[in-house]
Amino acid sequence: MKRFFAPVTTEAATKKPRRVFNPTIETFPSISPTSSTIEVSSITPQSTSSSNDKVYLLNQSQQETAKCCVYNEWLEIPGILTKLRTRSTQGKLLKGVIAFDLDGTIITTKSGKKFPVSEDDWKFWHPSVPEILQLKSSEGYLLAFLSNQGGLEKKTENAGFKRKVDAIIERIGVPIDFICSLQKDVYRKPCTGMWEFLSIALWEKHFENSATNKIEYLYVGDAAGRPASGTRSKDFSDTDLKLAINLGIEFQTPEKFFLNSTQSIHTSISISNAFPSMRLSDWANNESAVSWELMLQEMASSTNHKEIILLVAPPACGKSTLARAFASQYGYFRINQDELGTIQKCMQVAKENILLGKSLVIDNTNLNKNTRLQWIAFAKEFNYQIRCINIKLSKDLCMLLSTYRLLNPFTLPQDRRKIETVVFHKFYKELEFPTLSEGYDRVDSIGWIPQLPINSASSPISYDATETISSRLVHRLYTMYIK
Repeated sequence: MKRFFAPVTTEAATKKPRRVFNPTIETFPSISPTSSTIEVSSITPQSTSSSNDKVYLLNQSQQETAKCCVYNEWLEIPGILTKLRTRSTQGKLLKGVIAFDLDGTIITTKSGKKFPVSEDDWKFWHPSVPEILQLKSSEGYLLAFLSNQGGLEKKTENAGFKRKVDAIIERIGVPIDFICSLQKDVYRKPCTGMWEFLSIALWEKHFENSATNKIEYLYVGDAAGRPASGTRSKDFSDTDLKLAINLGIEFQTPEKFFLNSTQSIHTSISISNAFPSMRLSDWANNESAVSWELMLQEMASSTNHKEIILLVAPPACGKSTLARAFASQYGYFRINQDELGTIQKCMQVAKENILLGKSLVIDNTNLNKNTRLQWIAFAKEFNYQIRCINIKLSKDLCMLLSTYRLLNPFTLPQDRRKIETVVFHKFYKELEFPTLSEGYDRVDSIGWIPQLPINSASSPISYDATETISSRLVHRLYTMYIK
């Protein structure tokens, strides 16, 4: 089978994983976390795989929407804007799919500015772009543009953007399917939702009728995490590369695809240290990760006195999951200000439960000393011991966990909320680390505890092919790049 691209070396491959699983994904070819390179992959035609076995990030409603898409009309669907142009390919030998990022890959600004100043402020990234795309279409490849367009979410009128995309594709002169993500959800790269949407709406149908069983997949994009080189600035992101890795398909930079560049910066792409890891499995492989059950047992058995546990923890780090575990397994009463509204209401409920003889766990961020001192005084008023548990996680990991929580089908409804980036920045800027001098009986500092909200008999990094599709989706999320 034709090799599109020199193998991509991943940073993760240089480390020996502690316990990483490799989920089987029937929809797309997968990459073993222990592989040193991304090899060229082939895929069995979709007709040979039962649709019940496929593991999509898209939920059932989103999949049904994809199946019912109309052609040659702009569709505004929650999370995406799309226009499908590929129609009948009957009688045509299909070789595969080549998908592209839009900005910085197919087009750039005519003005030379970073962002376009009008819908006409564009030109092809290189004069050869239309001719090469025409050639690939004639060779039997289906073409598509997949683009993150977060700015459109804030606009009440995106007619200009639609006209712009129509003009670009008209200038190229061959059918090209277009889809862009508008929000931070399953559609946004490096998540695979846009690819899945087009696969369900178009590609699976066409490949079922194709005479070939060697379907080639390739993704081309400029966001590859490349460092600065000479006069060239570093890439703004690496989401295009990580989308390809998530899909298990080949990747090329626009320099390699359109210009056939042999420079290593365009052909030997590494997962850059400049961008934080975006796979939970990478964080979970940290040798310092502790056992959830052992940690709970140690903490719960460390005192014979009634106590208040005061959590100091960033958003989305798992503090509510920890607090609920103390409540369900050891009888602590959980106090959460997001649910009760004010600290005064929290203390009222806390007092009611202290009079019932219960220990308490205070499930809030508690980032500043003044807030914590109120709880310390409260504990001493009722002759309770007070222990602080400081959950110390990096900002990058917490932001990743926030995205994971939104995508995870097992997330509790009350926890499924979007946390804006500014909230994380505010926490880490204003955080005052707790110390014994504040008046605690004990201060414990812990790191992240990898814990998936699935069957407790299943390890968060094990895989059982007999598990449900939903459980397998959780496993897939755990080992894919998200942002």
